[in-house]
Amino acid sequence: SFAVGIAVLTYCLIAYRNEYMGGYASYGRLLLMALAIGFVAGILSAAFTYLLYTVIDPELIEKTKIFAQERIMNNSRIPESMHDDLFERIEKSTSIPRMVRTAIVGQIILNGIFGLIIAAFVRKEESSADNVR
Repeated sequence: SFAVGIAVLTYCLIAYRNEYMGGYASYGRLLLMALAIGFVAGILSAAFTYLLYTVIDPELIEKTKIFAQERIMNNSRIPESMHDDLFERIEKSTSIPRMVRTAIVGQIILNGIFGLIIAAFVRKEESSADNVR
């Protein structure tokens, strides 16, 4: 899924540079656009997450919690003394508001990291010879 996100972000940044910036864009402009794209992607991801867990399959959170708890209990490398702490963490991390918040923040951070790298390759500064024309 990271490969798809990287490909889409790269395409968007190249299209932004070529269509809206006249074929030239600085590193900073592209990074800012990557963050904006991350914000929009985060909003879309959060909306999907909310709909998935409240409308499409409201029981999915409970199923996920049960599955995670079974995996913990069946893992012999996790001592029983840690089970309660892990179960509490699962409870906290699977609340709908937290999942929605994580979707937004996570997308912005990921696109920021990917944008740092992609913008370095996609940027195209106007040379002084181009400005003379």
